[in-house]
Amino acid sequence: MTVIKKIISVLVAGLLPLVCWASLPSADKSRTETEGMEVMEGFARALEKIAHVHTKPHIAPKPEKPQSVPKSSSKPQVPAKQEKPQNAPQIAPKPKTREAQLEALVHAKINEVRKKYTLGVLQWNDTLASIARLHSQDMAKRHYFSHDTLPDPKNADIRKRNPPAGFAWRYEAGGFHEEIETKRTTQTFPDGSTQTDIVYGTGAENIFQAMFGGGSPALSSIAEEVVDGWMKSKGHKKNILTPHWIREGIGVAIDWSQGYEDIYVTQDFC
Repeated sequence: MTVIKKIISVLVAGLLPLVCWASLPSADKSRTETEGMEVMEGFARALEKIAHVHTKPHIAPKPEKPQSVPKSSSKPQVPAKQEKPQNAPQIAPKPKTREAQLEALVHAKINEVRKKYTLGVLQWNDTLASIARLHSQDMAKRHYFSHDTLPDPKNADIRKRNPPAGFAWRYEAGGFHEEIETKRTTQTFPDGSTQTDIVYGTGAENIFQAMFGGGSPALSSIAEEVVDGWMKSKGHKKNILTPHWIREGIGVAIDWSQGYEDIYVTQDFC
């Protein structure tokens, strides 16, 4: 605005002489021409000065630092630890070498028996083995022997504080939800139509305990003793020779806390 006002004031100052010059009588023409030229030159010099007026340069504002950029001194964020879901499948700890070897030997011996009775071999199932191993480890740790899990009042898991009777709940707790056809019956009606009823089973379980003091026998001998002991029991033998089972898991736990080798074996079928 200051520059514009200055230009206007100069223009006014220059125009007034021009107006006066244009109104002068023609008789004094030469003199007035000289005076008019001087006025024009003064006006031109004034305009030249205005053209060279320096204005203050415009400085762009310094950009602000984005708020999302972390400071160099700030500590990295540590992700929060994820809690294990309450109903997550229970997975048994990895067995020790001697326990894993005995599991494999018992499994092989079971299939030898089934072949002898012209039955199909049982496939090894890791989930069933984990379920069986958990039960053997629990029996070895708390020194009991039963298909029913011993209640643990102080356990954070409600399934272990007050476990149901039997073994079926351990299948679900271990993440095994498969069932297998155990019986099929077909009924024929007078009109010729038929109806087939199918019964499904969750599985079956065998358990074994043996104690050895004064030195442990060879693992092959222990595996033979386990399977022979089951075959001498009517209920255990029935489970081993049931035709419709197609898979199994063997879980072994060994405890030395009482000064002798205390072996627990669990066999789960489906």
